[in-house]
Amino acid sequence: MARAGRAGDGPNMVAADVERRYARLLARTFRARMPYGMLAFLAVSGATALPELSMHPELATTFLIVLALQAQIWLLAHASMRRPSLSYARAVTISLLTMLGMVILITGYHVVASGDAEVLLLSLSCVTVGAVVLFPWNAQAQLVVASASVLAYAIGLAAGIHATTPSSLHLVGLATIAALTVGSVILIDQYRRRFFRLAARRAARHVWQRYATMPSPAG
Repeated sequence: MARAGRAGDGPNMVAADVERRYARLLARTFRARMPYGMLAFLAVSGATALPELSMHPELATTFLIVLALQAQIWLLAHASMRRPSLSYARAVTISLLTMLGMVILITGYHVVASGDAEVLLLSLSCVTVGAVVLFPWNAQAQLVVASASVLAYAIGLAAGIHATTPSSLHLVGLATIAALTVGSVILIDQYRRRFFRLAARRAARHVWQRYATMPSPAG
């Protein structure tokens, strides 16, 4: 006769199964949201073309190159997300690289174009906050994006982009936004995970109740 398992094996196996299903749900959410994120970011970037190029027509080539590179990054991310075997860890990695690519391209454009610090601040803030809205990831991933935005802005200031107000205020403001987004992700992730576990327990209880009330087969 097979030896019975330890007392804690059953609950541990159930908890592990819930975590696996939760990870698969998040991976599917990443896949579903990626096209909307791509359209939203590219639409915003494209919408800035008219005011930007009307003021700086000499930057048309640089602007279009950066926009094309952004589109390539999003299309590559979208294609990578479409794999049926997409895991949560891979989805986070793809999304993180996409956001870092946006930070680098946006900052690089403003440095090359000698743009305004306030516009760069607004753009990096949009990327940092947009990541929270778009991706159901953890605080570690959001911390990377938020830190990259603050670092990129500091690099832009060091490279000589023009600021009409004290740059120290910009850094404090962006760092505050970055910290708030990380805190928000911590809370959102906790609530999301808690609700999923609660729903899983209710579903398991419902199945068990149905099983318990089934009539016994005739002996």
